[in-house]
Formats: sequence, structure tokens, C-alpha cells
Amino acid sequence: MRRLFRFLKANFQAFGRHWSVYVLLVVSINLVLTSLIVPGLTWGVNRLLVVNGIGYLTYTNFVSVLTKHPLVLISLVLSGAVDLRVSLYSNGFFIPANQTNSGTDAKHHSGSF
Repeated sequence: MRRLFRFLKANFQAFGRHWSVYVLLVVSINLVLTSLIVPGLTWGVNRLLVVNGIGYLTYTNFVSVLTKHPLVLISLVLSGAVDLRVSLYSNGFFIPANQTNSGTDAKHHSGSF
């Protein structure tokens, strides 16, 4: 229990020292996602549907798209995979690269990084 309190105290102190960087990171990632990635993927999916003559895509015409336009369905699945990958990469920025406050301080390591 004592280790948990030390861990939390060290991380809260690190956040207190660097809170402005975290806020800037969250805001900048949000701006990139909402102004570039989401509109780009939306435009791409809309163009894909328009070019293939599909007016809308819901559960009511899913079987029709599956049977008549299998490449559109594959493209939509790939677009979903790209969207998932981008969201995972954006969350990856919040994982610290070097956790010096977690008990393995950099000064205790022998060797260079």
C-alpha cells in the first residue's frame, strides 16, 4: 500500500510540474483529429459511396451493398481500420516514453540511453 501511495504521489507531482504540456498535447491532438483526420475520412467515404452509386448506407441496404458492391464493403472496412489506427496512435502520445518516477530512476541505470 505504501508503494502505491509513493507511486501516486510521484505521478501527481510530475503532472503538477508538466500540466501545461499535457493540456497542449490534448488540445493539439484534438485539433488535428477534428480538423484534418475526421473530415478527410468522411469525405473519402462519401466519395466512395457516390462514385459507386450508393445513396446511403444503413442496416436496411447492407445486404444489397454486400452482394452488389463487395469492393465498397472492403473499402469501408479498411476505412474503419484506418480510423481505429489513428485513434490508437493519438492515444499513444499519452504514454510516457521514460517513466523516471516509477521506481526505476534514470540515475540508477548504468549505461547510456
